[in-house]
Amino acid sequence: ENAVAIQDCGPVNNRVGLVFIGDGFTAEELTTKWQPHVQSVTTRMINEEEPYARYRKFINVYRVDIESNESGADDVIAGAYVDTALGGNRESQNTCWLDWRLAHSKIDEALGDAPQQWKVLALNFATCTGRANIKYGAIYPVQSLINYEVMLHESGHAFFDLADEYYNEGVTHTGEEIDRPNISNVTENPKWSQWLGYSQPHLGGEISTYEGAYYSEFGLWRPSKISLMKNGYHPFDAVAMETAILEIYKHVNPIDAHSENTQTLT
Repeated sequence: ENAVAIQDCGPVNNRVGLVFIGDGFTAEELTTKWQPHVQSVTTRMINEEEPYARYRKFINVYRVDIESNESGADDVIAGAYVDTALGGNRESQNTCWLDWRLAHSKIDEALGDAPQQWKVLALNFATCTGRANIKYGAIYPVQSLINYEVMLHESGHAFFDLADEYYNEGVTHTGEEIDRPNISNVTENPKWSQWLGYSQPHLGGEISTYEGAYYSEFGLWRPSKISLMKNGYHPFDAVAMETAILEIYKHVNPIDAHSENTQTLT
């Protein structure tokens, strides 16, 4: 496995490590498809999407190239199988999946001691939906026409533990509070109470409590009418942005080094 630094912004122990690894790319496709794809999505992400753009100097970005014997991914639904390095597949529920433990081990082999807090795992496939959590990372299909939007949305789960804000009609949440920063089962004093009334016209209005989130139409509330975690094609709202920035500062001290402070300044 070969690791390439796409963006090197400083010492690895004081930066967030963002790493992309793909499955289902042959030796030829690593050059013709995988590498240009990662360059394109990372350039766009780091330059255009907040908070990544504003905090780009806090992020080191890597690409891990791993060769598969055959192109694509297993399609469990269609009963079609190929020989890939990480066992990428479209599961029966139409979601992307792969051997994430093996993927993580390949990343460790390629990057050594460099921290990799954020992991993006890509399948050379089209017709499956992404999935993610903070344990295994963000998984998305490279060939999808909306691959970039799917990758951003799934990264919200994997990097910042944000919940989905869309819902299934007719479903009512009756359980306890869910430990995610962007959903609440109460309208009075929600987790984002400090943001209530904050204007974000590009996302449909103020931060408030909008019913319908985390697969339930009733009984759960979200902060914004629309957002990346609800609709896609939109940026993070203020609540998600704050969560992301605080997560970045868990890993990065904005001062890399300083001179000794034992002398008196004159």
